[in-house]
Amino acid sequence: MAVARAVNQIVQAAKRLEARGVRAIVGACGYFANFQTQVQAAVRVPVLLSSLAQLPLIKTSLRADQRIAVLVTDIQGATPELLANVNATPDKVTFVDIGSLPEFHAIRYGETTLDNGALKRALVQKAVAAVKQDPSIGALLLECSDLPPYAAAIQAGVGLPVFDFITLINWLHQSLCQRPYYGFI
Repeated sequence: MAVARAVNQIVQAAKRLEARGVRAIVGACGYFANFQTQVQAAVRVPVLLSSLAQLPLIKTSLRADQRIAVLVTDIQGATPELLANVNATPDKVTFVDIGSLPEFHAIRYGETTLDNGALKRALVQKAVAAVKQDPSIGALLLECSDLPPYAAAIQAGVGLPVFDFITLINWLHQSLCQRPYYGFI
């Protein structure tokens, strides 16, 4: 019952946004992929509720033998069903748990003090360890909308493409707000 009520509230919010004239809807949590199909069916504007929606495109960009490491805040919620909601499959995805990092607790559990430097170091270490453990990883995706501030440091640490909510938003925004092309000089 609670899940159905939550779905209804999210769908109604999307409809209100559409009625106010928004041209696209982007979610704020990677796990909003759980509501992707319901919201998508309820409105006429593009809907991308999760950074995970980038997985099919990322997979297409990689060699057939490469995988995508997805840094997730809730390893229990990282399921094949979650991926299915964004047309992704688990065959090329490796979930990496960052939610259990003590440095991430300030974000996950609402603690009052965040050691930003320590969190950045812990995230980079976790990403580097994942790539070292599985050299077939060709790209990383940050599930949580709190992680984009750490994307550059993670990318510097692993030397691979790193995708997040910002890459998702930029991609969608560019499609809705095209600018005349004058070349690059």
